[in-house]
This record gives sequence, C-alpha cells and structure tokens, in this order.
Amino acid sequence: MKTSWSILIHIVNIIFFVVLGIVTVAFFSNPSASSISPFNPKVFSLLGFLYLFWVGNYIFQIKNKYHWWILLVGIGLFVAVLLLVLLVVLPSLYS
Repeated sequence: MKTSWSILIHIVNIIFFVVLGIVTVAFFSNPSASSISPFNPKVFSLLGFLYLFWVGNYIFQIKNKYHWWILLVGIGLFVAVLLLVLLVVLPSLYS
C-alpha cells in the first residue's frame, strides 16, 4: 500500500508539472517574427501562483499519507484552479 501510494502521488504530480510546463512554454513562446518580448508581468505572476499552488498541493499530499480523499480533492482542486486561472482570470486581465 505504501509503495503504490507513493508511486501514485508522484505520477499525478509529474503530470501536473508537465501540464504547467506546457502552459509556461505556451505563454512565453513568441511565434511571430516581431521584436515584441513575450514577457508579461501578469502572466508571470499567474504562473508563479500556479507553481506555488502545485508545490503546496504536493507537499500536503506527501505529509498526509494514505488518505485517498486527500489525493482526489488535491487533483480536483488543482484542475479547478488551473481552469479558473486560464479561462476566467487571464482573459479578464486583458479585457
């Protein structure tokens, strides 16, 4: 049980880290040939918040072992916050 729990927590959080990495690359890549920098303080602060939220979620899941509901709530909360930031907060900052 202990080994499967640790493996599951690490796999889930590696997937979250890959998703955040893809979002980061998408925000900071500049496919156009113009000289405009893709750096934006608003996006940088939102990504910082998402990374800190991910680290806090990961540490909380590691400290509270063997409670499956903590893992499920952490997954649901992270996905909800990620979608809220990307679909609601980010477009409202640019309008």
